[in-house]
Amino acid sequence: MRLQWYKETVSEFQSSDEAPQQPALQCLKQAMDEFKIHRSWMKRLVDGRIRELTPPKTMEEMEEQVESVHSSLLYAHLQLLGVQSTEADHTASHLGKADGLTRAIFGAPFAASRGRSTIPAQVRRKHGLSDADATKPPNGPDSPAANAYFEIASTAWVHLERARKGSVPKEALPAFINASVVEWRLERLRKAHFDPFQSVLHHPGNRFHIGFQLAKARLLRRF
Repeated sequence: MRLQWYKETVSEFQSSDEAPQQPALQCLKQAMDEFKIHRSWMKRLVDGRIRELTPPKTMEEMEEQVESVHSSLLYAHLQLLGVQSTEADHTASHLGKADGLTRAIFGAPFAASRGRSTIPAQVRRKHGLSDADATKPPNGPDSPAANAYFEIASTAWVHLERARKGSVPKEALPAFINASVVEWRLERLRKAHFDPFQSVLHHPGNRFHIGFQLAKARLLRRF
């Protein structure tokens, strides 16, 4: 219900100059007006969040869901930076998918605590993973669950590589420095044998490493 309310409110931004009563939305509208951010990106983001409430049936659906959310944020960031580039948009599309898929894997324990799985039904069937086991930690590195998470991680890695192949304007680099964090998370997942339930992946100290990756990417001006 709340997501639907945000969707309708963001849509109203287009037809009214009056600021909403909700403080957070007042700030959002002010920022969107000041930096000329298209309402379509915010609407698309909320639509993606609403779609995420329904578990994807295929990898294609999962990619579409995460693209709607995470790539839309990058498109808005590019607009904020004043970047108009087909190459930059292409990079944003792939990096958003890589980031979203990686976050979905790392979010598996939280989803499981609510009886949900982040693995698409088609991927579960492909690897012989039952619905019951899909919400449990993988039973070893060669288990059906580990293989399913490996497939999602591999797809994320492909999108990360495609994002880095393009030649983007230097002005767009601030929008893409999170690529280094996506790479770091996927590498950590590989070392954990594609078991997102391992506590080492969720240790509070990881925030330091993530901050270091972002700082390094910003300093070296690469993603």
